[in-house]
Amino acid sequence: MYNELTEYNINLVKKEKTREKDNREIRSIALFGAVKKKIKGAESMNKKGKIIAGILLLALMGVIGYYVYVSGKEVVKTVSVQSVSEGEVSSVLLTTGKIISGKEKSFTGPNLLVKKVNVIVGQRVVVGDILVEYDISDLETAVKQAALQKDNAVLNRDQTKESIASSKTLKANLQKQQKNYTALLAESKAKKEEAMKDPLNLENIAIIAEEAQKISAYEAAVTQIQQSLQSIPTVSTTQIKLLDNTVEAASLGLETAQKRLNNATSGIIAPFGGIITEVNAEVNAIATMGIKALTIKDDQDLVVELSLGKFDASKVKLGQSAFIMYGQEKFAGEIIFINPAATSAGSSLSAIGSAVSTGESTLGVRVSIVNPKNIIMDFEADVEILLEKKEKVLRIPVESIIYKAQGIPTVFVENGGILEEREVVLGLSSDNYLECIKGIALGERIVLNPSDSLKAGEQVIVND
Repeated sequence: MYNELTEYNINLVKKEKTREKDNREIRSIALFGAVKKKIKGAESMNKKGKIIAGILLLALMGVIGYYVYVSGKEVVKTVSVQSVSEGEVSSVLLTTGKIISGKEKSFTGPNLLVKKVNVIVGQRVVVGDILVEYDISDLETAVKQAALQKDNAVLNRDQTKESIASSKTLKANLQKQQKNYTALLAESKAKKEEAMKDPLNLENIAIIAEEAQKISAYEAAVTQIQQSLQSIPTVSTTQIKLLDNTVEAASLGLETAQKRLNNATSGIIAPFGGIITEVNAEVNAIATMGIKALTIKDDQDLVVELSLGKFDASKVKLGQSAFIMYGQEKFAGEIIFINPAATSAGSSLSAIGSAVSTGESTLGVRVSIVNPKNIIMDFEADVEILLEKKEKVLRIPVESIIYKAQGIPTVFVENGGILEEREVVLGLSSDNYLECIKGIALGERIVLNPSDSLKAGEQVIVND
């Protein structure tokens, strides 16, 4: 079917050319007829008239010749073509971000006097280096005071507990004595009551007198024991808990003071190797709490921090490859972090050609930089993220595509000097190529940068 249509279009072009040639011949015959009449009219003139007629005749012949030449010359358009091939098509996202250190730490002041500052901005340090030293005399005093407070709390609690233990022992002894005297008292009262049954009996009179003395002594003893029991102080479990809490609070205070002393004793120590980017600590000045005293950044562990709008953010995934362009250098990298939540903190740059306006939500993304060298932190860098790549697919140049009505992608195919117009189905796109899923075959020649004047069936000359 394709070959039949091509042959049909070629025949149409040949017929059109034959018709135009016939028309040019008819116009030429008409012009020559007019010239012939002029020549016959000039034969009746005088010599001067014949000269003028000859000049006019020559001029007219020149015009006729030029007309015939121009009319016979056909204008054929020239096009550039490229054979359809297989290759790689990659989709990328171009964006811009800020270069930051993937490992950095700022130290705030501990409200202590700075004794020594061992570094300056720009100095390179290694892990374990002492960067700042403090005067720790106040902290040593605080530790001693906290230790005394804890000792006092422990002594107070222990003494109270010992007193409680002694009181319990005393109470138990008194209760035992009270029980014994109560029993003796009951026994004497019983003997007296029994003797009172026969009070005139001399033996009973002696018993009554003896038991009366015992009863009086036992009652006095029981009363004394009761008074002693009432005088024993009582301590509730709540009071014991309060004493325990006092000891615990004092222990925490001592632990906190000791930690502050331990941290300040060594001063600020580099937790990793890097470069000093900020120093606010000054010798003989108080390093105020909450204010940065020093900042260190690892300039060998650099990342690019991106802020992507919602459309770009939906395209990126962890592990995607990337290239970072900084100055004239190009570094490899990959996406190593995607913030789980978007933020709306001000404006930032997104994909090239679009800006994220102030207040619009953006997603934070970090891209690693492999072997960063001669890169200055906190500058911006262009980032190219590889979103998708297909290999060995049929591809066509971007400049070969034109879009007809309703946005249908179309190409012109050149076959034997005749143009065909084809609708194509496109897939993945890159800067230079488009994946062609349907519409053309491998090896076919497509027109590059087709003009709006090109038409199907038109004859063209290929510009090699």
